[in-house]
Amino acid sequence: MPDDRPLSPPGVQRGPGVPTDDRPSDDPRWRADPLAGSRHSRIADHLVAPEGETDPKRAEDLAARVVREALESWAPALILLPTPERRRVRALTAFALVLFDFARQRGVDGERLVHINRWEFELDAALQSADTEPGRPTQPVFLAMASEHARRPWGREGLDSLFEAARRRAVAPPPRDA
Repeated sequence: MPDDRPLSPPGVQRGPGVPTDDRPSDDPRWRADPLAGSRHSRIADHLVAPEGETDPKRAEDLAARVVREALESWAPALILLPTPERRRVRALTAFALVLFDFARQRGVDGERLVHINRWEFELDAALQSADTEPGRPTQPVFLAMASEHARRPWGREGLDSLFEAARRRAVAPPPRDA
């Protein structure tokens, strides 16, 4: 004869119509629908694509903030550079930080390389649009790079070397220790 006592701890209140024992049941209210979507929140539901930036000053400020956080106590050393060169270093450093973040991500090598290639493509488009379409909305780091490119063009060989280093890092085995 089956035991009719509920298996829930004393004092646990169940909603009306919900079976009171924790044993499997054929009652559809006891089991969740395996094909239904999860009721839990997903991070993808909260992510928002970055809006295009058109203000070079705000892009420059963001690059400065990113570089300040990355360099920590070394950030004041940038004051030794003349102001135009400081802006240039901040733009390139912020750009390189994101590029190498792509290279260090976990996952499949191919996915990391896709992100790096997309980043290179978007930089090329931003640098070209700096000459043809100034003020075109883009991500702040690209706007900062394009502003500096308009002032004094970036050397293509240097940028190519930066992307090549990121690709090598993306396919290199991870270090054994920190």
